[in-house]
Amino acid sequence: MNPATIIFTGFVLGWSWGLLRLFGAFAVMACVGFAVMRYGSQRAAIREAQSVVAGDREAAPRPVASLLADWGKLAGRLFVTLTPELLLVVLVLGAARAWLFPLAGPGVPFGLLTVAGLAVAGTLFVIPTAGEVPIVQSLLAFGVAPGLAGSLLLTLPAVSLPSLLMMRRACPARLLVLVATIVASLGVAAGFVAQTLL
Repeated sequence: MNPATIIFTGFVLGWSWGLLRLFGAFAVMACVGFAVMRYGSQRAAIREAQSVVAGDREAAPRPVASLLADWGKLAGRLFVTLTPELLLVVLVLGAARAWLFPLAGPGVPFGLLTVAGLAVAGTLFVIPTAGEVPIVQSLLAFGVAPGLAGSLLLTLPAVSLPSLLMMRRACPARLLVLVATIVASLGVAAGFVAQTLL
């Protein structure tokens, strides 16, 4: 739901694609938000937050230097553990891109299997912010079916395998699988909408 990216999508791909991205993003946010509230550990998180707040009220205020030192230790530990993991997953996905994206060739017909394969690949692949727009623009210029490009427009920016792996320490695995499934399913739906309307 990055407004700048949605506007960028409209200017580069056309406003019909921008609207697809906007409504698709709303659908992803609504479905993932519902799933997190329904299947996540919301009550446990609320109880933990209340106990922390209650404990903080009773505890003496800590000096800023102590808080900064604790933050630095935590940030350093996260950097040391997550950076190699992120680099490895990104390298593996980068090496596998030749096998993940041949489905999006100009001669590939639109169908349920091809759009589902691209939706799954788009859900797993990691790209920089707004990187999906030039990808979709290039695919459309090469004659790829709008439905296949539409699937990637929604799934590429939503989640990625590295982001899901980094969240596994904070969220239950079943919730992360559910989030990825929702994103891929909505990517398939976006593909059929794009194929029908664009």
